[in-house]
Formats: sequence, structure tokens, C-alpha cells
Amino acid sequence: AILHRSLSGYIRSEQERIVEMETILQAYNDSRQNQTSNEIPGPRNPIDQYLQIKRWFDYRSKIEKLIQQSARKVFLSTTERYKSFFPTKKDRNDTINSILRLQAMYNISEQQFMTGKINGSNELGASLDIHDCFTFIRHAVHNENYPSSSGWAKITLDQLEAYKNSNQSWYRENKKNLLQYLSFAAYKDGKFEEALKWNREGILLDPNNLLHLQRNALYQKAIRSKTATRAKSANILAKNRSRSNATLRAIKVPDVTALCTQRYTQSNDSIDRQKVKCYYYNKSPLFYLAPIAAEEISLDPLIIMYYNVINEGEIQTLKDIAAMKLHVAGIQRSGFEAKAEFDSNKRLAKHAWLDDIDDPLVRRVSMLTEGLTNLDLDYAEELQVANYGIGGHYVPHYDSTFLKPEDPLQRLATVMFY
Repeated sequence: AILHRSLSGYIRSEQERIVEMETILQAYNDSRQNQTSNEIPGPRNPIDQYLQIKRWFDYRSKIEKLIQQSARKVFLSTTERYKSFFPTKKDRNDTINSILRLQAMYNISEQQFMTGKINGSNELGASLDIHDCFTFIRHAVHNENYPSSSGWAKITLDQLEAYKNSNQSWYRENKKNLLQYLSFAAYKDGKFEEALKWNREGILLDPNNLLHLQRNALYQKAIRSKTATRAKSANILAKNRSRSNATLRAIKVPDVTALCTQRYTQSNDSIDRQKVKCYYYNKSPLFYLAPIAAEEISLDPLIIMYYNVINEGEIQTLKDIAAMKLHVAGIQRSGFEAKAEFDSNKRLAKHAWLDDIDDPLVRRVSMLTEGLTNLDLDYAEELQVANYGIGGHYVPHYDSTFLKPEDPLQRLATVMFY
């Protein structure tokens, strides 16, 4: 709203200023016409000379004043004053990161994002044009996300064909850029043959391009080197396969995307379903009269899901309380006393910390937590409310600062409310 009002005022002021300058220009033209039609050139007497000088002086003074009174300074001053309210380049880049992350997490194609139609039915109400796609490609390359840059370049190349006959110079220039992105991304991703294929298309389009010729030699050299080292790599791989299965299991990374794309089933984990159970929890006086339904998800580590501990209205109240305290979430690497680091590639979210004195509901949540865990919250963190927005994330991490085994401040439990 601030930007809209400021820009509208600036445009209106500029329009009024231009009208005034056009009026002065018209008066100047009328004066010159009168002077041309006069039989006696130049001033006829001192008074006439004074009036002409005065007229030209006034014209110049008014024009200078109008130019100096440009609303540009006022507009720029306003935008500078409210600069913190406007999105920055980092905000734009974080948004692109979010889209690329959602795309990878939920297996959404570039075509779906570009057209705004997810799975053929869910309309996003917005779509991307070729210029947006170029922005995504450049961003992915800059962040060394070569698979994403390649995918977006390919869909952009397909869309570009629609302009082949209507705007040939624009089409050729953009196709050359796309082929360079495609060959470079394939090369950095270790796909040397594919890189060579895209680069040769670029040479056909622009035979005199020195960059294409240099890359052609580079890619051919990479292919030869790759072929020469295959035998050595095969020997190394054979040795690696001799590692114990225990070691391989230890370094296995869980497929978190399976959870988000509904590809996860009970057969995907190693939990013994015969040992976990469901029950009503009433070991705290808080739950004597109203036991809480509990479900054991895992015994090692112990993960328990409690149902209907707080309701939707209470959740909304906590969100409302936290709204005015939200700030960008950082990452603690070296203990709680160290300064937080901010890296949107690792964590993109806002959070707030709520104390028991902020609202009776916060105190109630603390009491519920004590009752469910049988732990003293005097040694716990404040209640954290996190907002990950659209596309926000936090990379897999330990939800506690790493401490020595003998340190008495080890975290005993983490409680999350959803």
C-alpha cells in the first residue's frame, strides 16, 4: 500500500509538472511567432528590451524550478524510508529456492510449475513465462544445482519454439543462451556426452562462437578421460562392495521425499510392529479424568504420538500471540551462547519464543508438556512457534546442541505440537 500510494503520487506530480512545462513551452513558441511577424527585429526601446529579457529569464527560471522540484527525490526518499518493508533480491532468491525444493520434494515437473497446473487439476492461479524460467536457470546454475538448471532449460527450450517464426533474432539469441546453459549443466553434472550434444547444437546455430569451440574441445577431453578411468573405477567399486553391510546401513540416508509423496509404507522401515502399541496415558494428575490417546511410533528411539492434546482454537491463539514476535530463524552451530548463523539453503523459516507470562495458554501448554514427559520445564527452552511458510525448510539436523556425554545439559526429549 505504501509503494502504491507513493508511486501514484509521484506519477501525478510528474504529470502536473509536465503540463506546466508544456504551458511555458507554448508561451515561448507564441512569443517567437510574434517576434518573427514584427517588422522591426529586436527590442524597439529600453522598456521593450527589459520585457524581452525578463520574459526569457522567467522562462528559464520556471523551467529550472520545475525540474528541480521533481517528485523523484520525494519518491526515492519514501522508498528508502520503508525499504525494510519491500522484498529484496535475497527474498526473490529464497522464493526460487523454495520452488526448486518443493519441485524436488514432491516430484513436480517444470511443465506443471510453468503452466500453473499441478497434476492436471490443481490450478495455482498463476503461471511462469520464459523470462521467469531464465531467472530460475541462472539461479540454479549460480547455486550449482545443475539438475534443476538443466530441467528448466529444457522446458524453456521447448517453449521457445513458439517464437521461431515470429521473432527470429530474439529466438536465436535466447536459444544460444539456453544451449550454453544445457551443455554447461550437463558437463558439471558429469554427463559429458550430453554436454557435447548440446554444445554441437550451439555450434550449428552460431559457428563462429569461440566459447562453443573451446567447450567442444573440453567436453571431448572429458569423455576420453572418463573412458580411460572406467577400469580403475570398476576396481575401486569392487573393493567398496566388500565393506560390511553394517557399515553401508550406517551411512544410508532415509528417503524423506517418500513421506511427502505418499510412497512411504510400513514396510519401508525396520520397526517391529508386534512390539509397539496404543494406549490411554493417565500417569499425570492432569489426565486422571481425561486420559490422552497415545500411539507408539518407535521404541528406539522412543517416539510417541499423543492425540487431541490441544485444539484448533488454541493453536490459532498461539499463532496470534507469536505473530508479532516472528523473526528469521537462524542456525546454532557452536552452543547456545554463540551468534546464530543465517543460511536460507539450510533453514528458511521464521520463529518466535513464547514465555509462560505471555499468555495463560502458554502456561497451560507448559503444564501439559510436563504432564506428558514427567520432566521439569525449568530446564527447558521456551515454547517455540515456527512458521515455514510456502517452501520453507530445515535440513536434517540434530535438534539439540552437541554436548559431551558427561555434560549435565543433555536434551532428554523434544515435544512438538501440530
